[in-house]
Amino acid sequence: MTLRHYPKYSLFFDNHTQRACPDVGAEFDAEEFVGRIADCGVDFATFHARCNQGFAYYDTRIGTRHPSLKGDLFGQIVQACKKRDIAISAYLNAGISNEEALQHPNWATLDRSGRIQRDPPLTPDVRTMCYNSPYRDHLLAMIREVAENYPVDGFFLDCLFSSECVCPICIGLMREQGVDFNDPAALKKFSQESPARLARDIAAVIQGRIPDALINFNGSGRTRETEAGTYAELECLPSNPGWGYGFLPVMARLFSSRFPDRPLLNMTARFYDWGDFGGLRPQAGLEYDLFYGLAFGLRPNIGCHFHPRGTCNHAMFDRVKAVYDTIRPFESWHEDAQPAADIGILFPKSLDDIGSAPELRGCVAMLTELRHSFTIVTEEEDWGGCRLLILPDTVTLDETLTRRLGDYLEAGGAILATGKSGLCPAGDRFALESRWGVRFVGESPFDPAYFQAAASFSRGLPNMPIALYEKGIQVVAEAGTEVGATLVAPYYNKHWDGTHAFYYCPPDRETNDPLVTVRERVAHITHPLFTAYHANIASLELRQLISNIVDRLLPDPLLRVGNAPSFMKALVTTRSGQMIIHLLAYVPELRGRVQIVEDGIEVPAAKLSVRVDGAPPCRISLAPGGHSVPFVVQENRVEIVVPPFKGYTMLVVEA
Repeated sequence: MTLRHYPKYSLFFDNHTQRACPDVGAEFDAEEFVGRIADCGVDFATFHARCNQGFAYYDTRIGTRHPSLKGDLFGQIVQACKKRDIAISAYLNAGISNEEALQHPNWATLDRSGRIQRDPPLTPDVRTMCYNSPYRDHLLAMIREVAENYPVDGFFLDCLFSSECVCPICIGLMREQGVDFNDPAALKKFSQESPARLARDIAAVIQGRIPDALINFNGSGRTRETEAGTYAELECLPSNPGWGYGFLPVMARLFSSRFPDRPLLNMTARFYDWGDFGGLRPQAGLEYDLFYGLAFGLRPNIGCHFHPRGTCNHAMFDRVKAVYDTIRPFESWHEDAQPAADIGILFPKSLDDIGSAPELRGCVAMLTELRHSFTIVTEEEDWGGCRLLILPDTVTLDETLTRRLGDYLEAGGAILATGKSGLCPAGDRFALESRWGVRFVGESPFDPAYFQAAASFSRGLPNMPIALYEKGIQVVAEAGTEVGATLVAPYYNKHWDGTHAFYYCPPDRETNDPLVTVRERVAHITHPLFTAYHANIASLELRQLISNIVDRLLPDPLLRVGNAPSFMKALVTTRSGQMIIHLLAYVPELRGRVQIVEDGIEVPAAKLSVRVDGAPPCRISLAPGGHSVPFVVQENRVEIVVPPFKGYTMLVVEA
């Protein structure tokens, strides 16, 4: 796919303006505003043609212009951007339009209680739009109007939610299609197909006028980027509790594997939360977000609020410029670089669910803290290049996955499965029982449960029963299967007997029930350790057990880290003739209800050991300065001592 522009440094401006605002654009100076955008080194900007209130900021004959806007605000910005060779994308909110929902109530979604308004009402999406109503043609007409009248380079269609609607139009369509709207699963599927169909029609309208446009559909269902978009944008504001700092490490890996041939943008924000006009996140926090994304091929994008009056927020632009000036010297080492991965986390779930799944977040957190190089794959990707596949907690195997995993093992791969992963969809047996080497019995009878590791998996673990924190399953090990840890039963399970609360349940006796089993290249853990790590207690003992098992299955990992502090993250990318090691030393700290990164952390000399699969390196240097770093080659590994750094550093290993 040929696009007219591949964004490198972007800015995204929110401009959702209430009807009551009396002076929209009254102090706007397009030359000053876009001049500051150019001063930041930005080459791609997104600005509102129509906001989630339903108001247009351009000369429209179809939509509703904001009542206090006198000039063509959007048109001025487009013209000024074109003068400076800055690509410009038109934002239209596709799923929310409060003004048009008030003018045309039959355009809004209708819930089962017969209401179009959500409670509590103090939310931008108090009213969402029905994609099967006349609103559909209205939105398409506005998009066509912008594409025909303004030389834009792309479109950003926001909030394309899969809202369940039971309005008369949707009910009629469901009846025609034989869909039972009383069936929650059928209604959900219909509600997902409606915005997907609209996205395809929107893309056709845009590409009919701008064949090489950048098009992004942003909403709850990320499959639409695959179906109709031409680039993918990962929206993550880590100071918002709905995302947090655990979201980006998951989704950046997924985006890099799912969209390898498309422009990828990493949208963070200068503010702390949506609607926060007065917040300015620390420079170190923004740098952390963007450096992390860059290691997975996601180009920087910073979201900002546009003041409706049009006044230029110089403090905001100064912060953006400082961040981009810090990142830009590393530019050449990000070009054409690909993330390296020994391990694939196989998670064949809906993309809507991936970002928040506790088992996936726990798995990503553990592997990140252990400094393993890994990616995330679904059933759609090729995972044959991964030396180890991890199936976290809930991955059941249908016929296709069973066959593919069998082929993967035959080709020499290894598997670590936890919890119910590996069971067939009915949940009554293991799909590859002979490979797993265990027989499924049922739910584990112990709550809480503890474990005691065998000597082969006890490295770094205290010699005591260790808590598991989440309920698991019970299995029997077949002959020839190694048992690496067994369960320790409590005196009694947690329960209320009508008189006493059995709350204190200490460990009592070791059982014969396996926790960890290993059969050739397949290891299984009966309890959902990854869910426990994220959703319950981040037990370092559970992480150590995972580390010991991974070391058995992957004895020669791409990267080993010696004496560095636990918070330092290590990511590896490769490009022609080079391996690039990214080290990030930032600590998100919980303050109030949000996590904040205020400073980069100073790290003393850290020891790294890197596997080299080809010729040994001829030079290792720090980027961007080019200072040489001494190294020692031992067989197929290279030992490096990294000079002290603060926040972020990059090592370039050249063959």
